[in-house]
Amino acid sequence: MRDEMKSEAENAYVSFFTKKELEETLNKIGCSRYPNDHRSMRIKELLRKHKYNRTKQLVEEEIYILKYSFILFNNAESYKIINKHEKELAEYVMENSEEIMRVSMYDFIETKSSRYGKRGTA
Repeated sequence: MRDEMKSEAENAYVSFFTKKELEETLNKIGCSRYPNDHRSMRIKELLRKHKYNRTKQLVEEEIYILKYSFILFNNAESYKIINKHEKELAEYVMENSEEIMRVSMYDFIETKSSRYGKRGTA
């Protein structure tokens, strides 16, 4: 599966990420179990089930999978919002313990996107 994903990314026309970023993302995803069955759960439920460290790891894995999906779908704006902000996004998701993991992630992206849009930068 990982080789297929790497091949798809290399064959896709994308110009907003470096080969090093792609390799780092692929390595992170390679350590993850995907699809992440926990992305539709509330953080408080994950904390109750897995405790803090494992829940944070699940969140970080999902962030890298999301980042990689933006590469595959050539979504440069969302990729740039996540890239180099992975820790900030993970903290945001963990703080929103009443929220579903994926909803918090997209809230973060939407908030950043509107802020960048007002300044005219991505």
